[in-house]
Amino acid sequence: AQLENEQTFDLSNISAEFILTNPTTGEVITQEALVPLSSIAAGKKLPIFAFIESAAFNNPQVSVQLTSAMNSSASTAPITLSEPQINIDKGGMYATVNVEAVYNQAEISSASIWLAAVAYDAQGNVAGIRRYQCAPSGPGEAVNITLYIYSVNNKIDKVELFGEAVP
Repeated sequence: AQLENEQTFDLSNISAEFILTNPTTGEVITQEALVPLSSIAAGKKLPIFAFIESAAFNNPQVSVQLTSAMNSSASTAPITLSEPQINIDKGGMYATVNVEAVYNQAEISSASIWLAAVAYDAQGNVAGIRRYQCAPSGPGEAVNITLYIYSVNNKIDKVELFGEAVP
């Protein structure tokens, strides 16, 4: 699933939940969503996911609800990513990602770079998410990142990267 920021400003401190509803009885199960970054830029989408053990009912109606978010004035900063090298294993169950990340905002003297790699299957469903954090010594310093992302169900068809610098 994806959260979409339809506001004209960035959102931070995001939390969300999945809601599963039994279409026959109306019974509801909720599960906190795992959000890989702390912010969503205005007009952008961010994939989220949750592990939900077998539901008490078959074929639930699934929805996602944003449970909290704040207007993000300067709680995070954008990062610049080089063209990533993404290699998907022949079996499609994992991928290797190599990329260089930089944050350039000099007013943030110390920040951690958060990078989220999101794997999708051929139908566009989230197959896996991996978050990586590192702390460069300062603005403008390039950090080389290598990470593996694994599928929890279907074969990986593509991988997208999302990132931010968090003071």
